[in-house]
Amino acid sequence: MAYSFSNRIHLLEGSSTDVTIFEKVKSLIKPNIKIMLILDSNHTHEHVYNELNLYSPLVSPGQYIIVEDTLVEHIPHQTHRQRPWGHGNNPYTAVKQFLLENKNFSNDNKYNKTCLISCSKDGYVVRV
Repeated sequence: MAYSFSNRIHLLEGSSTDVTIFEKVKSLIKPNIKIMLILDSNHTHEHVYNELNLYSPLVSPGQYIIVEDTLVEHIPHQTHRQRPWGHGNNPYTAVKQFLLENKNFSNDNKYNKTCLISCSKDGYVVRV
């Protein structure tokens, strides 16, 4: 189900990797506009990797995919709450695999080089 908050914001209820949700997102894209993407949902490697592969073709050349919370790979194991993600299974590992397999994107850019404080270290991925 889609809820409209304004003419620019739409809430779609469901998994971001569900083909029905993806097709709805595609249908909302107007021709000739620049598309960037921010990923910040389930932080397991598999889920983020699947999102990257599904949505990356929508991203315009010169625009970014921002993968949130890549820092999970670089922080101590969290014991205060159970999560299905952690060291070795997180957004950072998904970005690394995606970039090895997809030469249309790079994380060699000014944002990753100049961010002093970020939850998305090396998660700024540009379409080249």
